Amino acid sequence: MIEITVTGFSRNLNTRFDRTEYKYEEILLIHHNHKIARIIPGSLPLTALEAMEDLCRALPEFADKDWLKDSLISGSLEEETRDPWDI
Repeated sequence: MIEITVTGFSRNLNTRFDRTEYKYEEILLIHHNHKIARIIPGSLPLTALEAMEDLCRALPEFADKDWLKDSLISGSLEEETRDPWDI
């Protein structure tokens, strides 16, 4: 974590935000010798596996049984897939 004055932060705003975004660096802002704010990076990018785990948690419990059964039948999901922009 980097401690920096509000003035120093404002002079290098783009650089500080880039470091927070791309290097996941935290910034502690100091104003009149008081810690006033902390800037933290957003969440890290997810891998495909992590994204799928989050998706599975959002589905109801019974959804997995039908999905597994349907995924094992060749071509069964292709019939239901459609272009959402094709009206």
